[in-house]
Amino acid sequence: MGRYVMNVHCADGPGIVHAFAGALLQAQGNIVDNIQYGDPVTAQFCMRTVFDSPIDDIGEIRTLLAPATQRFQAALGVRAEQDRRRVLVLVSQYDHCLMDLLYRWDAGELAIDIPLVISN
Repeated sequence: MGRYVMNVHCADGPGIVHAFAGALLQAQGNIVDNIQYGDPVTAQFCMRTVFDSPIDDIGEIRTLLAPATQRFQAALGVRAEQDRRRVLVLVSQYDHCLMDLLYRWDAGELAIDIPLVISN
C-alpha cells in the first residue's frame, strides 16, 4: 500500500473537501492526515491531504481525482510521500528560526532536501 500527499489550491467555496474525499474513496484511499485553509481575504482554498491507497500508479490516482479537479478548476499536486522535496530556505535576520529548521531537517523530522548555499 502506498502513501501519498495531495495538495489542492483553488477558489474557495462549498463542497471542495467533499468532492476530493469522494474521489479518494474511488481510489480506495484512506485519509491519514488532512489540513485545510480558506483565506477570506483572497477567497482561496488550500488543502494538504496524506492518504494510503493500494493503487501504486500515480497516474491512475490523478485520473480518479480529475473530476473534482476540473469541477473546482483546482491546481492539484499528488506525489508519493517518500519523494523528498527540494526546498529553498531564506532567512532575513533571526538565525534561531534557521537553526530550528536545520535541526529538524538533520534529525529527520522534515522529509526535505536542502541544498547548501551560503551567501553574505
